[in-house]
Amino acid sequence: MRTFAQRNRLTATTVAEFAKNPEVLAAIEQGVAAANGKLSRVEQIKKYIVLPEVWEPGSEVLTATGKLERTPIAIRYADTIESLYA
Repeated sequence: MRTFAQRNRLTATTVAEFAKNPEVLAAIEQGVAAANGKLSRVEQIKKYIVLPEVWEPGSEVLTATGKLERTPIAIRYADTIESLYA
């Protein structure tokens, strides 16, 4: 994140600010488009949301080894997940 900010001369300092920054969102969109170009239509990312937080290993959403904690994620982000399928 810092490297991207320095390279692009961004003034954002928090993850929440980066999650709303148009240059960051454009870079993410380019990455998604590049990945989608290598996937079949049914595998492609159709919608996504950039969360204003970092998931740290050992937190409520990741184990200490970085595996997803699916139930806490489903509960914590229920409205966000639902909006992706609406």
